[in-house]
Amino acid sequence: MKQILLLALSIFFLLLGYTQSNRVFSGGEALNFGTVDISVYKGTSWSSERNVNPGYFSSVGNANYIGYSDEAHIDGYIKKYGNSAFTFPVGNGKDLRILEISSLNAATDAYATAWIEGDPSNNLDPTEPFAGNHSVTKVAETISSVSPAGQWDWQSGESGNLGAGTTGNGDGLTITVSIPDMTGFATESELRLVGWNGTSWIDLSGKPTATGNKENSRISGTMIAGISAIAIGKTISAPIVKVVSFYASGSDCNTMLKWETSAENNSSIFIIEQSVDGINFNTISSLSMSGSSSGQRYAKEVEQSSGIAYYRIKIQHANGTHEYYPAISFNNKCIKTENVRVYPNPVVNNENINLRFKTTYEGKADLVIVSNAGQRILRKLVEIKSSNNILTIEIKSLIHGSYFIILLGPNGEQIGNATQFIKQ
Repeated sequence: MKQILLLALSIFFLLLGYTQSNRVFSGGEALNFGTVDISVYKGTSWSSERNVNPGYFSSVGNANYIGYSDEAHIDGYIKKYGNSAFTFPVGNGKDLRILEISSLNAATDAYATAWIEGDPSNNLDPTEPFAGNHSVTKVAETISSVSPAGQWDWQSGESGNLGAGTTGNGDGLTITVSIPDMTGFATESELRLVGWNGTSWIDLSGKPTATGNKENSRISGTMIAGISAIAIGKTISAPIVKVVSFYASGSDCNTMLKWETSAENNSSIFIIEQSVDGINFNTISSLSMSGSSSGQRYAKEVEQSSGIAYYRIKIQHANGTHEYYPAISFNNKCIKTENVRVYPNPVVNNENINLRFKTTYEGKADLVIVSNAGQRILRKLVEIKSSNNILTIEIKSLIHGSYFIILLGPNGEQIGNATQFIKQ
């Protein structure tokens, strides 16, 4: 068993004010069998060696520490022997970072902890098991990231480094800590207590348990066996975008789409999709989301010739997921004629494209596809009526590139506008 340094009568010489420091060196222990009021020793620093074999301020049975604060706490390791609940008043010498445990299982149980300031990826955990760096990017399950503010080194008796005959693996203990300022890291509901299991940080909270995200707020979790460090993590937030209305109105041969949200987060975007049959939709526009927690109103004008078109909003979330708001339809009764539209455009892995237009001409016409260099690629005779027209053209033989579609009457006159499309 490690060397034990007994500081009799709760370090009697400190009570008399004869020292300005109280340090436990590597391999030593300062045993406490009663109640020590740390605040009594004004101007006294409490610290222990921090290495693979640290020094410990150790409490036995029901012994405890009181009077702790930012100004008075232990900058180093504290060990607890016995099965009663306990508060470890650890910190970095300037800031208190307490860790509390619920009642233990056996009188032979022993646990120890110290606050290690700084990024766990670089500020190393000195003790076994799993000594070394604990990367804040190695996370599991529902955790998205871990705060670089610091960590609590966690040692349990069962691991064998707290002395011969000690027991306890921590499984089932309720752990509560006081946190650094997390306002720039996560919201209160996103915070989670996490534990390092040797390969990654895992969620110990399982649900929101934080009392806030400001300094000295508290967060709790349930310990499991095999954890060697404790830190503050952030859960993967479920995207929240609530669209409460979506409607359309006409303006000449354009359609004005308007929608409203009641809540937004996660920097999502809106993708507007259009269809002529209500089944096959194509992206025609996109719009960035404001991110307002109270919602926002949006409007987007899109081109639509005479007839019925279908529209839907695809909500693309920052985490890669998406969802759709139900489609709506709009019958645009504009009088503009001979405005030829082609879709999908660009064409991606499609063998056909569609032309939609309204014209006063009726009869046969030549449909001509011309390359971007002016070369005629395809010619097809089609039948046109003096109303709304939808034509389907097979373009399987076309190579990737940019093309124009032109409709020509029997005397070579052009019907409608020449329309460009791209095959990708």
